[in-house]
Amino acid sequence: MKKILIYLSLFLFTSVTFTGCYDLDTYPGDKVNQSLFYKTEEHAKQGLMGIYGMLRLNEAFGYQFCFDHLGDIAYGYNYYMMFLGTYTERDGTIQSTWQTFYDGIQRSNSFISAVSEMGVLTDEQKNQYIAEAKFLRGLFYFTLMDLYGGVPYYDETTNVNKDYLNMKKPRSSEEEIRSYILNDLNEAIKYLPVQHAAAEYGRATKGAAYALRGKVYLYNQEWQNAIADFEEIVNNKSNDYGYALDPDYAHVFKLYNGDRSPEMVFAIQNKSGVGTEYGMQLQALMGSRSAFGGCWNNTVPSNQLVDMYEFKDGRPFNWDEIFSGYSKMTPDERKELFSVELDPSGAVAGLRNADTTKILDAYENRDPRLMATVIPDANRRLQSGIGGL
Repeated sequence: MKKILIYLSLFLFTSVTFTGCYDLDTYPGDKVNQSLFYKTEEHAKQGLMGIYGMLRLNEAFGYQFCFDHLGDIAYGYNYYMMFLGTYTERDGTIQSTWQTFYDGIQRSNSFISAVSEMGVLTDEQKNQYIAEAKFLRGLFYFTLMDLYGGVPYYDETTNVNKDYLNMKKPRSSEEEIRSYILNDLNEAIKYLPVQHAAAEYGRATKGAAYALRGKVYLYNQEWQNAIADFEEIVNNKSNDYGYALDPDYAHVFKLYNGDRSPEMVFAIQNKSGVGTEYGMQLQALMGSRSAFGGCWNNTVPSNQLVDMYEFKDGRPFNWDEIFSGYSKMTPDERKELFSVELDPSGAVAGLRNADTTKILDAYENRDPRLMATVIPDANRRLQSGIGGL
Protein backbone atom coordinates (compact mmCIF):
# COMPACT_ATOMS: atom_id res chain seq x y z
CA MET A 1 0.00 0.00 0.00
CA LYS A 2 2.81 2.37 0.76
CA LYS A 3 4.27 1.77 -2.66
CA ILE A 4 1.00 2.69 -4.29
CA LEU A 5 0.74 5.90 -2.29
CA ILE A 6 4.30 6.86 -3.19
CA TYR A 7 3.65 6.35 -6.90
CA LEU A 8 0.42 8.34 -6.78
CA SER A 9 2.11 11.15 -4.93
CA LEU A 10 4.88 11.26 -7.48
CA PHE A 11 2.37 11.38 -10.33
CA LEU A 12 0.40 14.20 -8.74
CA PHE A 13 3.58 16.13 -8.00
CA THR A 14 4.76 15.77 -11.59
CA SER A 15 1.39 16.88 -12.96
CA VAL A 16 1.31 19.94 -10.73
CA THR A 17 4.89 20.78 -11.64
CA PHE A 18 4.31 20.64 -15.40
CA THR A 19 1.04 22.54 -15.11
CA GLY A 20 2.71 25.31 -13.21
CA CYS A 21 5.78 25.73 -15.43
CA TYR A 22 4.63 25.07 -19.00
CA ASP A 23 1.95 26.61 -21.17
CA LEU A 24 0.79 23.71 -23.32
CA ASP A 25 -1.45 25.95 -25.42
CA THR A 26 1.35 27.05 -27.77
CA TYR A 27 1.61 27.76 -31.47
CA PRO A 28 3.50 25.24 -33.64
CA GLY A 29 7.16 26.13 -33.88
CA ASP A 30 7.57 24.88 -37.44
CA LYS A 31 4.57 26.64 -39.02
CA VAL A 32 3.19 30.15 -39.40
CA ASN A 33 -0.24 30.85 -37.99
CA GLN A 34 -2.35 32.48 -40.72
CA SER A 35 -4.27 34.78 -38.39
CA LEU A 36 -1.03 36.16 -36.94
CA PHE A 37 1.02 36.34 -40.14
CA TYR A 38 -0.73 38.53 -42.72
CA LYS A 39 -0.02 41.99 -41.30
CA THR A 40 1.98 43.81 -44.02
CA GLU A 41 2.29 43.87 -47.80
CA GLU A 42 5.59 42.01 -47.48
CA HIS A 43 3.72 39.25 -45.68
CA ALA A 44 1.23 39.09 -48.55
CA LYS A 45 4.09 38.77 -51.01
CA GLN A 46 5.73 36.03 -48.95
CA GLY A 47 2.46 34.12 -48.77
CA LEU A 48 2.06 34.41 -52.52
CA MET A 49 5.59 33.08 -53.08
CA GLY A 50 4.58 30.07 -51.01
CA ILE A 51 2.01 29.21 -53.68
CA TYR A 52 4.52 29.67 -56.50
CA GLY A 53 6.88 27.37 -54.62
CA MET A 54 4.49 24.47 -55.19
CA LEU A 55 5.07 24.60 -58.95
CA ARG A 56 8.59 23.21 -58.88
CA LEU A 57 7.79 20.12 -56.76
CA ASN A 58 8.34 16.82 -58.51
CA GLU A 59 4.72 15.78 -58.05
CA ALA A 60 3.52 19.07 -59.53
CA PHE A 61 5.51 20.16 -62.58
CA GLY A 62 8.97 18.92 -61.65
CA TYR A 63 8.43 15.58 -63.35
CA GLN A 64 6.00 16.78 -66.00
CA PHE A 65 8.49 16.13 -68.79
CA CYS A 66 8.34 12.45 -67.85
CA PHE A 67 4.90 12.23 -69.42
CA ASP A 68 6.86 11.99 -72.68
CA HIS A 69 7.58 8.40 -71.61
CA LEU A 70 3.92 7.57 -72.15
CA GLY A 71 4.13 8.43 -75.83
CA ASP A 72 6.64 7.53 -78.48
CA ILE A 73 9.01 10.47 -78.22
CA ALA A 74 11.09 9.52 -75.16
CA TYR A 75 12.33 6.60 -73.11
CA GLY A 76 12.54 6.51 -69.32
CA TYR A 77 11.30 4.61 -66.30
CA ASN A 78 9.04 7.21 -64.70
CA TYR A 79 5.35 6.27 -64.97
CA TYR A 80 6.41 2.79 -66.10
CA MET A 81 3.38 1.36 -64.27
CA MET A 82 1.16 3.23 -66.71
CA PHE A 83 2.54 1.84 -69.94
CA LEU A 84 2.65 -1.60 -68.29
CA GLY A 85 -1.01 -1.18 -67.38
CA THR A 86 -0.39 -2.13 -63.75
CA TYR A 87 -1.26 1.13 -61.98
CA THR A 88 -4.30 1.74 -59.80
CA GLU A 89 -5.74 4.76 -58.02
CA ARG A 90 -3.70 3.65 -54.96
CA ASP A 91 -0.38 3.90 -56.76
CA GLY A 92 1.98 6.25 -54.94
CA THR A 93 2.58 8.44 -57.99
CA ILE A 94 -1.16 8.84 -58.59
CA GLN A 95 -1.85 9.74 -54.97
CA SER A 96 1.10 12.07 -54.48
CA THR A 97 0.24 14.05 -57.61
CA TRP A 98 -3.37 14.41 -56.46
CA GLN A 99 -2.25 15.50 -52.99
CA THR A 100 0.37 17.98 -54.20
CA PHE A 101 -2.02 19.86 -56.46
CA TYR A 102 -4.63 20.03 -53.72
CA ASP A 103 -1.94 21.35 -51.38
CA GLY A 104 -1.36 24.12 -53.94
CA ILE A 105 -5.10 24.77 -54.11
CA GLN A 106 -5.31 24.95 -50.32
CA ARG A 107 -2.47 27.48 -50.25
CA SER A 108 -4.24 29.53 -52.90
CA ASN A 109 -7.53 29.43 -51.02
CA SER A 110 -5.99 30.37 -47.68
CA PHE A 111 -4.10 33.22 -49.32
CA ILE A 112 -7.18 34.60 -51.07
CA SER A 113 -9.16 34.45 -47.82
CA ALA A 114 -6.42 36.15 -45.79
CA VAL A 115 -5.53 38.89 -48.28
CA SER A 116 -9.18 39.80 -48.74
CA GLU A 117 -9.24 40.87 -45.07
CA MET A 118 -5.93 42.76 -44.99
CA GLY A 119 -6.67 46.38 -44.13
CA VAL A 120 -3.14 47.55 -44.93
CA LEU A 121 -3.54 46.82 -48.64
CA THR A 122 -5.25 49.07 -51.15
CA ASP A 123 -8.00 47.62 -53.31
CA GLU A 124 -5.62 47.69 -56.26
CA GLN A 125 -3.01 45.68 -54.35
CA LYS A 126 -5.60 43.18 -53.16
CA ASN A 127 -6.96 42.71 -56.65
CA GLN A 128 -3.54 41.98 -58.11
CA TYR A 129 -2.44 39.60 -55.36
CA ILE A 130 -5.72 37.71 -55.48
CA ALA A 131 -5.57 37.62 -59.29
CA GLU A 132 -2.19 35.90 -59.12
CA ALA A 133 -3.50 33.37 -56.61
CA LYS A 134 -6.53 32.69 -58.81
CA PHE A 135 -4.30 32.19 -61.84
CA LEU A 136 -2.31 29.61 -59.88
CA ARG A 137 -5.46 27.97 -58.53
CA GLY A 138 -6.81 27.78 -62.07
CA LEU A 139 -3.54 26.18 -63.20
CA PHE A 140 -3.71 23.60 -60.40
CA TYR A 141 -7.33 22.68 -61.14
CA PHE A 142 -6.70 22.59 -64.89
CA THR A 143 -3.87 20.10 -64.39
CA LEU A 144 -5.98 17.99 -62.04
CA MET A 145 -8.83 17.96 -64.54
CA ASP A 146 -6.45 17.01 -67.34
CA LEU A 147 -5.15 14.07 -65.30
CA TYR A 148 -8.22 12.88 -63.41
CA GLY A 149 -11.29 14.40 -65.08
CA GLY A 150 -13.86 15.90 -62.72
CA VAL A 151 -12.51 16.42 -59.20
CA PRO A 152 -13.88 17.72 -55.87
CA TYR A 153 -13.94 21.52 -55.87
CA TYR A 154 -12.96 23.68 -52.89
CA ASP A 155 -12.47 27.43 -52.92
CA GLU A 156 -11.60 30.12 -50.38
CA THR A 157 -14.90 29.61 -48.51
CA THR A 158 -13.44 26.37 -47.14
CA ASN A 159 -11.36 26.74 -43.99
CA VAL A 160 -9.21 23.62 -43.84
CA ASN A 161 -8.42 24.15 -40.15
CA LYS A 162 -12.11 24.01 -39.27
CA ASP A 163 -13.57 21.87 -42.03
CA TYR A 164 -10.87 19.23 -42.41
CA LEU A 165 -12.94 16.33 -41.08
CA ASN A 166 -15.92 17.28 -43.24
CA MET A 167 -14.13 17.75 -46.57
CA LYS A 168 -15.88 14.89 -48.31
CA LYS A 169 -17.28 16.53 -51.42
CA PRO A 170 -17.93 14.22 -54.37
CA ARG A 171 -16.33 14.91 -57.71
CA SER A 172 -17.71 17.81 -59.65
CA SER A 173 -18.22 17.26 -63.37
CA GLU A 174 -15.55 18.33 -65.84
CA GLU A 175 -17.92 21.03 -67.08
CA GLU A 176 -18.25 22.45 -63.57
CA ILE A 177 -14.50 22.40 -62.92
CA ARG A 178 -13.84 24.03 -66.28
CA SER A 179 -16.34 26.78 -65.44
CA TYR A 180 -14.57 27.45 -62.12
CA ILE A 181 -11.20 27.59 -63.88
CA LEU A 182 -12.47 30.03 -66.48
CA ASN A 183 -13.94 32.25 -63.75
CA ASP A 184 -10.53 32.38 -62.04
CA LEU A 185 -8.74 33.17 -65.29
CA ASN A 186 -11.27 35.86 -66.21
CA GLU A 187 -10.47 37.56 -62.90
CA ALA A 188 -6.76 37.10 -63.52
CA ILE A 189 -6.97 38.69 -66.96
CA LYS A 190 -8.87 41.62 -65.51
CA TYR A 191 -6.41 42.51 -62.77
CA LEU A 192 -2.98 41.10 -63.66
CA PRO A 193 -0.37 43.49 -65.09
CA VAL A 194 1.07 43.04 -68.56
CA GLN A 195 4.52 42.95 -67.00
CA HIS A 196 6.04 42.96 -63.53
CA ALA A 197 9.16 44.81 -62.48
CA ALA A 198 12.37 43.14 -63.66
CA ALA A 199 13.11 41.87 -60.15
CA GLU A 200 9.69 40.17 -60.06
CA TYR A 201 10.12 38.27 -63.32
CA GLY A 202 8.34 34.91 -63.27
CA ARG A 203 5.13 36.04 -61.63
CA ALA A 204 1.89 35.53 -63.53
CA THR A 205 0.98 38.20 -66.07
CA LYS A 206 -2.06 39.13 -68.12
CA GLY A 207 -0.54 37.38 -71.14
CA ALA A 208 0.00 34.18 -69.15
CA ALA A 209 -3.65 34.22 -68.08
CA TYR A 210 -4.79 34.66 -71.69
CA ALA A 211 -2.52 31.79 -72.76
CA LEU A 212 -3.79 29.45 -70.04
CA ARG A 213 -7.40 30.32 -70.79
CA GLY A 214 -6.75 29.63 -74.45
CA LYS A 215 -5.36 26.24 -73.50
CA VAL A 216 -8.46 25.46 -71.44
CA TYR A 217 -10.60 26.29 -74.47
CA LEU A 218 -8.30 24.32 -76.77
CA TYR A 219 -8.52 21.16 -74.66
CA ASN A 220 -12.31 21.46 -74.77
CA GLN A 221 -12.28 21.91 -78.56
CA GLU A 222 -13.69 25.43 -78.31
CA TRP A 223 -11.61 26.40 -81.30
CA GLN A 224 -12.77 29.99 -81.85
CA ASN A 225 -12.35 30.96 -78.18
CA ALA A 226 -8.89 29.39 -78.15
CA ILE A 227 -7.89 31.20 -81.34
CA ALA A 228 -9.11 34.52 -79.92
CA ASP A 229 -7.01 34.17 -76.75
CA PHE A 230 -3.89 33.03 -78.57
CA GLU A 231 -4.16 35.76 -81.19
CA GLU A 232 -4.61 38.31 -78.40
CA ILE A 233 -1.08 37.74 -77.16
CA VAL A 234 0.57 36.77 -80.46
CA ASN A 235 -0.76 39.81 -82.33
CA ASN A 236 -0.67 42.17 -79.32
CA LYS A 237 -4.29 43.12 -79.87
CA SER A 238 -4.89 44.91 -76.56
CA ASN A 239 -1.38 45.27 -75.13
CA ASP A 240 2.24 44.89 -76.10
CA TYR A 241 2.92 41.51 -74.48
CA GLY A 242 6.39 41.15 -75.96
CA TYR A 243 6.17 37.50 -76.99
CA ALA A 244 7.81 36.27 -80.19
CA LEU A 245 9.56 33.29 -81.70
CA ASP A 246 13.19 33.24 -80.65
CA PRO A 247 15.34 34.16 -83.67
CA ASP A 248 17.76 31.41 -82.60
CA TYR A 249 15.92 28.11 -82.10
CA ALA A 250 18.85 26.57 -80.23
CA HIS A 251 18.82 29.45 -77.74
CA VAL A 252 15.61 28.09 -76.20
CA PHE A 253 17.64 25.15 -74.85
CA LYS A 254 20.51 27.30 -73.54
CA LEU A 255 18.86 29.66 -71.06
CA TYR A 256 21.66 29.70 -68.51
CA ASN A 257 22.13 32.03 -65.54
CA GLY A 258 18.77 33.76 -65.79
CA ASP A 259 18.83 34.17 -69.57
CA ARG A 260 15.37 34.48 -71.11
CA SER A 261 13.66 33.93 -74.42
CA PRO A 262 10.78 35.92 -75.96
CA GLU A 263 9.00 32.57 -76.37
CA MET A 264 8.58 32.25 -72.60
CA VAL A 265 5.02 33.11 -71.54
CA PHE A 266 5.07 31.64 -68.03
CA ALA A 267 8.08 29.74 -66.70
CA ILE A 268 8.82 28.26 -63.27
CA GLN A 269 11.77 30.06 -61.73
CA ASN A 270 14.66 28.12 -60.20
CA LYS A 271 18.10 28.62 -58.81
CA SER A 272 21.09 26.75 -60.17
CA GLY A 273 21.61 23.16 -59.13
CA VAL A 274 19.63 19.96 -59.12
CA GLY A 275 18.31 19.80 -55.58
CA THR A 276 14.73 20.54 -54.66
CA GLU A 277 15.34 23.17 -51.98
CA TYR A 278 15.46 26.01 -54.51
CA GLY A 279 15.52 24.18 -57.82
CA MET A 280 14.08 21.27 -59.77
CA GLN A 281 15.51 17.86 -60.58
CA LEU A 282 14.99 18.14 -64.32
CA GLN A 283 18.73 18.55 -64.90
CA ALA A 284 19.57 15.50 -62.82
CA LEU A 285 17.06 13.24 -64.54
CA MET A 286 17.57 14.41 -68.11
CA GLY A 287 21.24 15.36 -68.04
CA SER A 288 24.11 13.17 -69.12
CA ARG A 289 27.44 12.96 -67.31
CA SER A 290 28.64 15.88 -69.39
CA ALA A 291 25.85 18.13 -68.06
CA PHE A 292 26.22 20.20 -64.92
CA GLY A 293 24.82 18.30 -61.97
CA GLY A 294 23.35 15.55 -64.12
CA CYS A 295 24.17 11.93 -64.80
CA TRP A 296 20.99 9.86 -64.48
CA ASN A 297 20.12 10.13 -68.17
CA ASN A 298 16.67 9.00 -67.12
CA THR A 299 14.86 10.56 -70.07
CA VAL A 300 16.31 10.20 -73.55
CA PRO A 301 14.82 11.02 -76.96
CA SER A 302 13.43 8.01 -78.77
CA ASN A 303 14.44 6.77 -82.19
CA GLN A 304 10.87 7.50 -83.30
CA LEU A 305 11.24 11.15 -82.32
CA VAL A 306 14.56 11.49 -84.14
CA ASP A 307 13.15 9.88 -87.27
CA MET A 308 10.25 12.36 -87.26
CA TYR A 309 12.62 15.15 -88.33
CA GLU A 310 12.42 15.60 -92.10
CA PHE A 311 15.16 16.10 -94.62
CA LYS A 312 16.14 19.72 -95.21
CA ASP A 313 13.99 19.89 -98.35
CA GLY A 314 10.89 18.82 -96.39
CA ARG A 315 10.77 15.16 -97.45
CA PRO A 316 9.92 12.64 -94.71
CA PHE A 317 13.05 10.94 -93.42
CA ASN A 318 13.49 7.30 -94.38
CA TRP A 319 16.48 5.09 -93.56
CA ASP A 320 15.94 3.31 -96.88
CA GLU A 321 17.32 6.43 -98.57
CA ILE A 322 20.49 6.11 -96.52
CA PHE A 323 20.89 2.33 -96.75
CA SER A 324 19.02 0.65 -99.59
CA GLY A 325 16.62 -2.01 -98.34
CA TYR A 326 17.06 -0.97 -94.69
CA SER A 327 13.40 -1.49 -93.76
CA LYS A 328 13.54 -5.11 -94.93
CA MET A 329 16.75 -5.98 -93.10
CA THR A 330 16.85 -8.17 -90.02
CA PRO A 331 18.03 -6.61 -86.72
CA ASP A 332 21.40 -8.36 -87.11
CA GLU A 333 21.81 -7.00 -90.63
CA ARG A 334 21.03 -3.48 -89.45
CA LYS A 335 23.47 -3.89 -86.60
CA GLU A 336 26.27 -4.60 -89.05
CA LEU A 337 25.72 -1.19 -90.66
CA PHE A 338 26.35 0.60 -87.38
CA SER A 339 28.71 -1.69 -85.45
CA VAL A 340 32.29 -0.73 -84.69
CA GLU A 341 35.21 -2.38 -82.92
CA LEU A 342 35.91 -1.22 -79.39
CA ASP A 343 39.12 -1.55 -77.43
CA PRO A 344 39.08 -2.62 -73.74
CA SER A 345 38.64 0.99 -72.64
CA GLY A 346 35.47 1.39 -74.74
CA ALA A 347 37.06 3.63 -77.39
CA VAL A 348 36.40 3.00 -81.08
CA ALA A 349 39.25 0.88 -82.46
CA GLY A 350 37.86 0.09 -85.93
CA LEU A 351 34.84 0.86 -88.08
CA ARG A 352 34.16 -2.66 -89.48
CA ASN A 353 31.39 -2.13 -92.06
CA ALA A 354 30.13 1.18 -90.68
CA ASP A 355 29.94 3.90 -93.32
CA THR A 356 30.39 6.92 -91.08
CA THR A 357 29.85 9.40 -93.90
CA LYS A 358 26.39 8.05 -94.64
CA ILE A 359 25.52 7.84 -90.96
CA LEU A 360 26.54 11.42 -90.25
CA ASP A 361 24.75 12.66 -93.38
CA ALA A 362 21.61 10.98 -92.10
CA TYR A 363 21.59 13.47 -89.21
CA GLU A 364 23.25 16.54 -90.63
CA ASN A 365 21.11 16.75 -93.77
CA ARG A 366 17.92 17.07 -91.79
CA ASP A 367 15.76 19.80 -90.32
CA PRO A 368 18.38 21.84 -88.38
CA ARG A 369 16.15 21.75 -85.30
CA LEU A 370 17.13 18.09 -84.87
CA MET A 371 20.73 18.87 -83.93
CA ALA A 372 19.57 21.68 -81.65
CA THR A 373 17.02 19.51 -79.83
CA VAL A 374 18.90 16.28 -79.20
CA ILE A 375 22.52 15.56 -78.36
CA PRO A 376 24.03 13.10 -80.83
CA ASP A 377 26.18 10.46 -79.17
CA ALA A 378 28.49 9.18 -81.92
CA ASN A 379 29.59 6.03 -80.11
CA ARG A 380 26.06 5.00 -79.19
CA ARG A 381 24.77 5.89 -82.63
CA LEU A 382 27.40 3.72 -84.32
CA GLN A 383 26.87 0.79 -81.97
CA SER A 384 23.08 0.80 -81.59
CA GLY A 385 22.11 -0.66 -84.94
CA ILE A 386 18.62 0.79 -84.57
CA GLY A 387 19.06 4.04 -86.43
CA GLY A 388 18.54 6.41 -83.51
CA LEU A 389 20.68 8.54 -81.28
